[in-house]
Amino acid sequence: PARSGSGHMIPSVEFDHRFSPIWDSQREAITGYRCVTTLKTDLGDSMGRTARLKAELTMTLSRIRHAAAVLHKQMEAQNRFLVWIPLSYEMIGASASRHDIMAAFRDLSGNLRPYIVIEICDLPFGVPQSRLSELIGLLRPFSRLVFIQLPPRTASFGAYAGVGAGA
Repeated sequence: PARSGSGHMIPSVEFDHRFSPIWDSQREAITGYRCVTTLKTDLGDSMGRTARLKAELTMTLSRIRHAAAVLHKQMEAQNRFLVWIPLSYEMIGASASRHDIMAAFRDLSGNLRPYIVIEICDLPFGVPQSRLSELIGLLRPFSRLVFIQLPPRTASFGAYAGVGAGA
């Protein structure tokens, strides 16, 4: 086990990162790549909630650093594209993990920020607009855009119109 930036013990979890292309139908081109984390091992039900959250934080921090390293290497080779970094609402919504996530983004080179898109995913129903606006405001300085992935079967998008997320 390792320690996070805030000193929490992090359980060992095996995972890989891969990139899925983002297709822009208007431009009829791939304009970005979404960094996706795939578990090599099952977290199982034996892992308690605290250990599971620490494992998810480990994967999230690794995803941020991996995506940034790949983007940096590609930019050195004169390749420019958007990199989407998904963050679960549970991770960014909790103050302990948010601190580590924000530190990871702060550590990234400023020249990468115009090519980073942050996606808040796994958004539960009923998150107040003010809370989403606050989180987007915290993440916005580190990226080109912040998107939110709405819960399935969201009947109205009006509640999310003023939160400052990309469209």
